[in-house]
Amino acid sequence: MTSTRLDPCRLDAAAQSIVEASGAPGLAVAVRAPGGEYLQGYGYADVERAQRVTPSTQFRIASLTKTFTATGVALLVEEGKLHWDDQVERRLPFFEMADRDACGRLTLRDLLCHRAGFGWLDPLWYNSPWDRCAVLRRAGRAPLEDGFRRGFRYSNIGFILAGEVAGRAAAATYEEFVHHRLLAPLGMRASGFGLGPGMAAGYQRQGRRDVVPVPPVAVDKANPACGLRSSARDLAKWLGPFVNYGYADGKRLIGPAALRELLTPHVEIGPDEDARVCSYFPATRRLHYCLGWFHSDYRGRTLVSHSGSLPGYRAHLAVLPGEGIGIAAVANLSLTWAPDAMIYSALDRLLGESPVDWAAHFEQTRSPYSDAAADPDPCAGSHHPDPQSFCGSYSHPAYGDLTIGRSAGTLTFEWTNYRTRMRPTGDDGFLLADLGCALLADNRQVRFVRGDAGEVEGLYFLDVRFHRVTAPELPGRFPALVSPCFSPTGQFVPASQA
Repeated sequence: MTSTRLDPCRLDAAAQSIVEASGAPGLAVAVRAPGGEYLQGYGYADVERAQRVTPSTQFRIASLTKTFTATGVALLVEEGKLHWDDQVERRLPFFEMADRDACGRLTLRDLLCHRAGFGWLDPLWYNSPWDRCAVLRRAGRAPLEDGFRRGFRYSNIGFILAGEVAGRAAAATYEEFVHHRLLAPLGMRASGFGLGPGMAAGYQRQGRRDVVPVPPVAVDKANPACGLRSSARDLAKWLGPFVNYGYADGKRLIGPAALRELLTPHVEIGPDEDARVCSYFPATRRLHYCLGWFHSDYRGRTLVSHSGSLPGYRAHLAVLPGEGIGIAAVANLSLTWAPDAMIYSALDRLLGESPVDWAAHFEQTRSPYSDAAADPDPCAGSHHPDPQSFCGSYSHPAYGDLTIGRSAGTLTFEWTNYRTRMRPTGDDGFLLADLGCALLADNRQVRFVRGDAGEVEGLYFLDVRFHRVTAPELPGRFPALVSPCFSPTGQFVPASQA
């Protein structure tokens, strides 16, 4: 074990510099090391009300939830209620896959290390009309992107499935199981699912320095993948078992065999598999996924970690098991690199290594911000010479039905809870107006597909093909031009009230 020294002054200076450089409204940091514990908040939890961040301020921790789900499964494996290689279809009889061979072989282990082959299916649960079981049924109908067990393919669907299995094995809901077996024993009283009274407001960038509030979004259907909220103080408690060989405050949470299985590399990740994921590990030579954790190396030491993002929030958790060091950082700004820079900056200082300017590194290589102008009016500009040819219904086995209609001479788009207008971009391509949904901000392209005779046979949306079902003779009536999940002023409105 390397000698570590927890110097609050150096950590504080690093954090303040990162908040300033990143423009994040607020940041909270938790550090556990052999030299003690460090908890601190910076900036604002609510800019408009001038409320400061404290170690008790709650943030959405997004995919850090996966470490909880995998650990919960490990506890059930210890008790003999589950096994890592249990077949999922035997635990969830309602779940079927288009690939019947893969369905019969799919195990909990496959789900928890992202090698099942599920693609990006988040629109199935994000602001969708379907409940969790319906989401999973639909996910099973989608073709596997790269085939079964052919490498790493990050997917929230796998963890939603694993969470459903865990809850049923514990004779509880997934949320009840996590509360009684993980949060309560560790004293994580500020942590839970959904929105909490002490939560920081979420923000997104407008330009390079200004921030605007992000309307809260419901992710309850994906709770096992990204649903938890927590505080720096509570995350310090979560780090305990992972820096102390399964023990927290002298009590064992998880046994050595289960902990070892959790943190054992299962799938290697290279730039060819996922260049975006690899960009989050700039100092590693080899990157793997374990069961709910990433496994990498940092300055010659084993590092296990996970990060997460939801609209308005970014979080990062990292542990050096051999050094007894654990760090968590959370911020209330969409896509900010502030928690990532804080993790690496704290590691450098705790290990006595020469610090790298991680703020400058991430700003240069991974900043998502630009001064680009907003999209012009999606109804402005040229019109397609034959818009009626596109009108009709289209269907996908997982994503369901989609309708293209016309209103006031403009093509309109209707799918699940989204309704908006379309602007032609040329070559049978269109751009959707703002859907009021951060998840789909970069997925607003629609491209129609024609057959040999020139007739429209389908369309591509979300990078998947919808096949044409009907082509009405008259334009369909378009009921609304505002997404029902948001009011015209941008405020969140539950679908049931829209």
